[in-house]
Amino acid sequence: MISPEGVVLDINKAALKALGYKKGELVGKPLKTIYAPESQRKAKQLFAKWKKEGQLNEEEMVILTNKGERRTVLFGADAVRDKDGKILYSVSVQRDITARKKAEKDLSKHQEHLEELVGERTTELQREIEERKQVEQELRVRTEELEVFNKAMVDREMRVIELKEKINGLCEELGKEPMYPPVWGGKGGTS
Repeated sequence: MISPEGVVLDINKAALKALGYKKGELVGKPLKTIYAPESQRKAKQLFAKWKKEGQLNEEEMVILTNKGERRTVLFGADAVRDKDGKILYSVSVQRDITARKKAEKDLSKHQEHLEELVGERTTELQREIEERKQVEQELRVRTEELEVFNKAMVDREMRVIELKEKINGLCEELGKEPMYPPVWGGKGGTS
């Protein structure tokens, strides 16, 4: 229970255990005693909001235990009023979400790391794809060069065969033995 002036009026055993305090160490002390320095400003703003609206819901704050350990909590507070509507004190509930926040942070780190790995692998794959495209292009060019060379060589060979056949044909006309063995397995000359 907190007074409208922000003083701890009473605190339950569960809260004392979670905070590591004895009842006498907090009762009569300002509420800001339990908030971490980074939460002091927000605590002041939320206290003003509570005094104005009479309630707070699921507000995230960082509190300090008696040993100085930071704990992240979600808290809600409702105002208890007198018959005239004047706020007498607050009743609040704080739920420790430190483990959840740590798990979220760890998950976020792992996700960032995975995204980094995926990015690196994507870059590697893109580089490999570009290298393969270059190799494929080089192979296409070499294949085309070989096809041109092959055609030239086949054409040359066909011309040589044709000339040998003519020479063998002339030799036969002159009654001489053919100068060249048959290329295609025909009689005396070529075909």
